[in-house]
Amino acid sequence: MNTHIVLLILTISTGASVYWSAPRRTFNQVFAGFAVLSCMWLLNLWLLKLPDLRDPLPWIRTAAILGTLFPFGVWLLGQSVLLHQQAPLRELLIQGRWWLLLSICLAALVMMDGYVLRQDIGQNTNRGRAYVIHVFGLVAYVILLVIDALAKAKMKQGPVRHEFLTVILFGATSCLS
Repeated sequence: MNTHIVLLILTISTGASVYWSAPRRTFNQVFAGFAVLSCMWLLNLWLLKLPDLRDPLPWIRTAAILGTLFPFGVWLLGQSVLLHQQAPLRELLIQGRWWLLLSICLAALVMMDGYVLRQDIGQNTNRGRAYVIHVFGLVAYVILLVIDALAKAKMKQGPVRHEFLTVILFGATSCLS
């Protein structure tokens, strides 16, 4: 069995079980949403590995767009830990509108012709300027996310601070890898 499919099944089952354990808890809602996002990304990676794929460009773009939303998902997870049960998901989305806007702007780069040059799609894909801007933008995004998290962590103490930093720092590391 393909590793992408195994990971997809594990991810969706983990997300569903976390959500099912306490569906009203904001962290569980965000975790389940992040699991769905991860599953859609894994599905795109699996589709890119199919041998009889005629045009991989739409799947390359879709996987990159979904991957661009990962830092925003990490921010949501961190905020749901930080605010515990004080803020519903809708409030978190409103608070994170600038992070979401940054994700959307970076995702828009993926749709440009200069992201992947169509004539070179295959094993040795030639990437354009939009790709380089996208990658450096994602790195800057994650660095800003960590700086913001460290500033917010200074105001907290105890286990909430440790959980928040763990989610953000491990999530940021995952986004960069």
